[in-house]
Amino acid sequence: MIHSDICATADKMGFAEMWRILQADDIKHVEFEFLVDSYQTGERPSHF
Repeated sequence: MIHSDICATADKMGFAEMWRILQADDIKHVEFEFLVDSYQTGERPSHF
């Protein structure tokens, strides 16, 4: 899942329901990592 997937799903069913589904499938650990602009060179745009 990427950030936009998480946000869209949370908007649709909420984090509590997302967590309930993970628990129902016996998923005990969830880790989300975000690598942003790892390919970026030069100065960052001013909107960051």
